[in-house]
Amino acid sequence: MLKYSLKHLPAKKLTLVFCGLLLVPKFGLCQPYFDVAGVQYWQSPTNLSPDSVGESYFSFSTSVPLRLSSQYTLLPGVSMEYRELLNADQGSYEYLSGLTVTFGLVRYSKDSVHSISATLINRMSVVGDWNLDDSWQLGGALVASRKFSPRFTGRIGLYYNTEFFGAYFLPLVGCDWRISDKWRLFGLLPSNLRLQHRISDRANAGISFRSFTNSFRSDSEGYVKILDNHLFTYVDFKIFNRIVGVVEVGYSAMREVYFVESGGIGSIESQGVLFKTGLFYRVPLP
Repeated sequence: MLKYSLKHLPAKKLTLVFCGLLLVPKFGLCQPYFDVAGVQYWQSPTNLSPDSVGESYFSFSTSVPLRLSSQYTLLPGVSMEYRELLNADQGSYEYLSGLTVTFGLVRYSKDSVHSISATLINRMSVVGDWNLDDSWQLGGALVASRKFSPRFTGRIGLYYNTEFFGAYFLPLVGCDWRISDKWRLFGLLPSNLRLQHRISDRANAGISFRSFTNSFRSDSEGYVKILDNHLFTYVDFKIFNRIVGVVEVGYSAMREVYFVESGGIGSIESQGVLFKTGLFYRVPLP
């Protein structure tokens, strides 16, 4: 049975403004829309397993594409997240926070057949209160795209981050495939993939997959590491103009949470139902 205690780091005044979390520029527009701003919340209640992990999650993000020329677009972004992890067996909580800044640059070929995007990611991920010491992770992503036909674009790339458990490299492969006028498949594996069905001009439904690997600094020698996989059915709908609501119901599969401290390593493996909702200012892409 896992034994761990909550460690709230000493509170320090936040002195850095340009930070954020998550990969706001989406590795250079790897989906058929762009979320200029959005809020998201999900809840994963504990299941009947005594060692299960419940989770509450909230995030806010914003990113504004700046068209420098016909061939270059700059994508600065900032966002933040807050998580609560509940150990069902012990009834104790772990509080995780994230703050990051991202800068993306996309270059398009003159014939719009090829594009390449580079994203710089600077994250602060901590357990407990904000701590500016030894809590930064510097990483980035490089993604190349090629339009093979008016209906199919292929993508390949590489992601890197200086996680607290070590250097983390992740090869990326993805597509944007307009299967028909009603169906579309897009995403960048192994991070995300979405099969979308257009119900009307105001609503879509489909299946969504997301995969996460994150680490959060707990002290100079410790961290919390989360590996998770989300599979959802979802509906998104226009509330008015470009304000879009999203409702998702799914499953958190093969979730693993590691608690690494100077005294050793503890871990929990769990899975369970997941409920997610969000509100976004969304701009469609051609």
